[in-house]
Amino acid sequence: MVGVTKPEDVAWLAGKLTPHPLSTCSEPVHLRNGGHQGIKKTFVVATSPPTVMMGYPIHAERAKVAGEWSCIEMATGHDMMVTEPEKLAAVLLSAAA
Repeated sequence: MVGVTKPEDVAWLAGKLTPHPLSTCSEPVHLRNGGHQGIKKTFVVATSPPTVMMGYPIHAERAKVAGEWSCIEMATGHDMMVTEPEKLAAVLLSAAA
């Protein structure tokens, strides 16, 4: 589902996986002092495979339409920090510049 296919990467991840608390998806975030207004934002979305179950392609489309976000697509899975660490680092450095 998240695009990690190399056996050595799967083995490395297996010992690091933990359940994700559902409340991070259901509890609202309340931002003060203008929240994220005026802050540069970049959405990096995995496209191969797209993480449809978690809704990320939909979130990326919303970010594009909102006009406040730069949206970058990477042809890798959700765990891009494992499958494409160099490319992801370049994207993040570029977004931070």
